[in-house]
Amino acid sequence: MGSDGFFVDLGALSLACAGVERLAGELGEVASLDEPPAGVFGHEELARAVGVFHERWRGGVEGLVTDTEVIHRRLVETVDEYRRVDSGVAAMFAEGGYGN
Repeated sequence: MGSDGFFVDLGALSLACAGVERLAGELGEVASLDEPPAGVFGHEELARAVGVFHERWRGGVEGLVTDTEVIHRRLVETVDEYRRVDSGVAAMFAEGGYGN
C-alpha cells in the first residue's frame, strides 16, 4: 500500500534510541575490562603481545563507545524535533490556521 506522504514511526525510532543507549553502556563495560595478568600466559613475549593487543582493542572499543553516544544523542534530538513539529502542526490545525 502506497502513501502520498512521509511517515516516521516515532515509537520505533524511540526503541532504536533506547537500544543504542543500552549498547553504549554495554560497550563501556567491555572497554573497562582489565588485562589478564602477564603470568597467566606463561611466556613473556606472549604476555607483551597480549598487552599491546589489549591496549589497541580498548582504544577501538572506546572509539565505538564515543560514536555510539553521538548516535544516541542525535536520535534523541531527532525524536524530540519530530514531536515538536508534530505538536506545532497539530496545534495549527486545531486553531484552524492552516491556509487562512
